[in-house]
Amino acid sequence: MTVPVPGGLVQVLWDEKRTLVALSGEITAAIAAEIQEAAGIARSRKQPLDIDARHVTRIDAPGFAGLAKLALHRSSAVRLLYPSPAICFIVSLTGLDDHVEIVSTPDLIGEN
Repeated sequence: MTVPVPGGLVQVLWDEKRTLVALSGEITAAIAAEIQEAAGIARSRKQPLDIDARHVTRIDAPGFAGLAKLALHRSSAVRLLYPSPAICFIVSLTGLDDHVEIVSTPDLIGEN
């Protein structure tokens, strides 16, 4: 039996072409500082940004605000990778989908 661990995780990875912010677990006010730190790192990299949301289990309003700030304060392209239908709904409802490319097919990742 697998028991979910409460909390969320924010990771920042990069190579010479892109920066990746991986979000997993509960994206809530509890990790707002970590999302803000990730945004600062991503901004300093000045590369296209991928936000991997495939392992997000829950997102609250402050968590979504952090995600939106991460995506909106960019001068380069932003891709939202593998978001759940619930996250896609929130992204669409808020108009964030006008600012990010939503990628739901793994074979598109190799491009760019």
